[in-house]
Order: sequence, then C-alpha cells, then structure tokens
Amino acid sequence: MAAELPGRGRWVLAFSSLARLAHHSGDVPWLSTTGADLLDQLPRALGVLVDVDDPHGLPLLPQPHGGRPRFGDATLPPKPADMPERPPGANPI
Repeated sequence: MAAELPGRGRWVLAFSSLARLAHHSGDVPWLSTTGADLLDQLPRALGVLVDVDDPHGLPLLPQPHGGRPRFGDATLPPKPADMPERPPGANPI
C-alpha cells in the first residue's frame, strides 16, 4: 500500500519486524519480501519509509526512474487534480 503525504511525496511503509508493524498499524494483513526485491519493484517516484515510528527509522528516497523493471512497466496512477505538486528540489520528508 502506498500513501501520499501532503507536500512530502508518495511513500510505502515497510517494517523490519511484525512487532513494529503491529505497533504502527495494529493487526493488519501483511506480506514479506526482501529489501532488494521491494526496491526493485517500486514504481517511479515512490519512496520507502522503514520503521517510521522508531528512532532508527529510515527514508529511502524516491528514484525518478523507479527500480529495475521486473513485472512490466509498473507506474503509479496520476495524482488527483486537487493535490499540489511539490516544488523542484523540495525535501520529500
């Protein structure tokens, strides 16, 4: 699942343990993959926030061309018209 953070870009949340996921989101469906596979499958301009609630949380900044294409040419749907664009060079987080 990806989320638009107003003024901060589009992100997917990733957690390094089920306990950290449960702390953030409660009892929710989940899936597991390696970090390399997750990054390879990211559509263009989508970043990853790892362990967002923890002091060691880490933002993996969106890449303009996404990861390695593995499953076709994955892209995100267009942003809603009422969503302002981020100024060029703006810090995504």
